[in-house]
Parts: sequence; structure tokens; C-alpha cells
Amino acid sequence: MKFLLLILGLLYTTIAPAKTITVDPMRTLYIKGVVDGEILKQAQTLEEMSRTKKPIYIIINSPGGSVYPGLQFLTAMQIAKYRGVTLNCIVPVMAASMGFQILVNCTNRYAFANSLLLWHPMKIQMRGGISGDRLLYESKEMTALEKPLLKQILRELRISARTFAYHYRHETLWTGRRLKKLSPGFLEVIHDVQGAEGLFKLK
Repeated sequence: MKFLLLILGLLYTTIAPAKTITVDPMRTLYIKGVVDGEILKQAQTLEEMSRTKKPIYIIINSPGGSVYPGLQFLTAMQIAKYRGVTLNCIVPVMAASMGFQILVNCTNRYAFANSLLLWHPMKIQMRGGISGDRLLYESKEMTALEKPLLKQILRELRISARTFAYHYRHETLWTGRRLKKLSPGFLEVIHDVQGAEGLFKLK
């Protein structure tokens, strides 16, 4: 009988309880769709909200987008954290590229088991022809921009540089469940979100 109770006790302790995040609708920002110049409005809103030290919730559903506007939003996030504001970020669908970088900058990170997560080499789009000198210049610029971002991702993931580089080169698409196994402390897998609207809207 004691043996049976011991087994039941072990089973109970190994089954993680369903985790629900409850957000404050008045303190919630949505990063939806492609990151472009429109995110500057969200950066401004974030800065204004961070003047009060209550936690802020950021719902991220983004495949990424333009680096420079995204960097401005990261600056607003850094200001908020400097002011002592906790940034709780939730990924219902996807956080890729710059969307993933926004997730990295959060205080606390949450995703569903099937949420999609991706980091990859920085890319640029160009129209028309390009000279060798211009190509070399752009390559150096991308490296300079990307280096601190990659350092931060690696620091937060707490995985080996070799493992990171492999998945970086191969552009591995992670689910929340798989990334939690790779990096247990990076994010929490959740089962429900209360208080947020349009969890699965991408626009």
C-alpha cells in the first residue's frame, strides 16, 4: 500500500499543472504581423505606459520584419526595464526574426506548446543591381548590427555557442515545447491566456 501511494505521489509531482496567464487589458500591447514603421507607435505607447511601474504585457504574433524600426521598439523596452517595469511577453502563434528578438528582451516569456519560434541570420532585400563595394559595405553593416543582438540571444538561451550556431545556420523552426527542452529557463509553456483579445490575429 505504501509503495502504491509513493508511486502515485511521484506521478502527481511530475505532472505540471496547467499554467494560465492573466493579462491586464489596460496594460497590454500587441505586436502583430510584419514589423515595420508602424511599430514606432507601439514604442511610443510602451514608453508612456512605463511611466507607471505596473507590469506590462506584450502579445507577440510576428514573423519579423525591418530591423531599424524593430530596434527602436527594443529601445523602448530597455527604457521600461530601466524604470523598473516588468515586461511579460506571450507568443500565441509566432515570434520569428525581429519578433523573436523582441521576445528575448522581455523580463518573462511565455508561449503555447505549439507556438513557433525562430532566430536566423540577418537578411536584407535589395532591388536592382549592386556593386561589389556596396555588397561589402552592407555585409559589414549587417555584421555590426547583428553582433550585439546575437550575443543577447545566446546569453538568454544559455546554450552552447556550437548548438546555437548550428540552429542559427539551419534556421531551425522551434515550437514552444521544443525550445523549452533545449533551453529550460528561457520561457514557460502555458495553456491559457485570460484578459487578452484576438490571441491568434496576425494583423
